[in-house]
Order: sequence, then structure tokens, then C-alpha cells
Amino acid sequence: MSPPKSFHPTTTTTPKQATRRGERMEANKSNQAKLSRPSPASQPQIRVTAIMSNPNSPTSPDKINQLIDASKPILKKFTFSSFMGYCGGLTAKKVSKAMAIVIGAVFFGLQGLAYKGFIDIDWKKVQQEAVGKIDTNNDGEIDAEDLKTYWAKLKKILTTNMPDASGFSLGFFYGLTH
Repeated sequence: MSPPKSFHPTTTTTPKQATRRGERMEANKSNQAKLSRPSPASQPQIRVTAIMSNPNSPTSPDKINQLIDASKPILKKFTFSSFMGYCGGLTAKKVSKAMAIVIGAVFFGLQGLAYKGFIDIDWKKVQQEAVGKIDTNNDGEIDAEDLKTYWAKLKKILTTNMPDASGFSLGFFYGLTH
């Protein structure tokens, strides 16, 4: 039977060992104290201005107003098309995850049935058929050119009558990645 984790057997130390341990502890304390105290020159100077106005006014210096002010250059580039692209990207991300889960579950089920001997699956034939359906340039591989073709088709569909297709693309990419 092992002792509990909080059990610490007592050990005897010589006075010399205790002195060395005490010196190490004091050295560690002084090093920590040096690290925790920044020099006055490195501390930023902060000026606090008190405003005696309504805290609910649109000009009050709260965090959200400061964030909006700091984001003005980005917000100028933020368009309806980029917002729609972002929403589309988020949706595509969620739908693709759901599709991957369904495809994975079907794969597990088929593999389980094949393992038990209920069915035989020719995965090479399945791969050839799948690649044949997805491969747009008929080179026998799914590569970057195929992805570009599908992206062009999807972008054409999603940006029809949109005022800013480039903003849509940037928003869509951002929605996919975040």
C-alpha cells in the first residue's frame, strides 16, 4: 500500500545542508523581488482625465467607444458584401463539419460491416468513382486547380448582384478561418 500523495517522510538534515538550503531560498527570494519590481523608467505614464458628463452619452470614454474609435480604419473597409461573405464562410464551415461527421459515421458503419463479413467493399473502385466525379480537369487527381474551379463556381453563385465581390471573398475567407 502506497502512502497518500500528501505524505512527506521526514528526513534529517545536517546544519551545513540547512544553511545551503537557506542561502538558496534567500537568493531565490531576492531574484524574484528583482524580477517583480519594474524600474520607474520602464513604467508607462498614464494621464487620467475626469469628465463630469453623463456616462451614457455617446462621447463618454468607455471601452466600447474606444474600441470603435480604434477600429475606424477597419470599419471603413467593412461592407455589406464582406459581412455577407463572413456569414457565408461561417455557414460553410459549420456545414462542412457536419458533412464530415456524417461521412465519417457512414465510413465507420461500412467498415464495421466489412469487418464482420456482411459486405465486401472495393475501396479502390470507390476512390476512382469519387475522384472521377470531383475532378474537374480530368487529370485523375483532386488538386488545387480543381479547388479553384469549384471556388469560381461557388463565388459566381454567391456574388450574383452583390455590390462588392472582393469584399465578399475576404469576408468568406475570414468566416472560414475564424
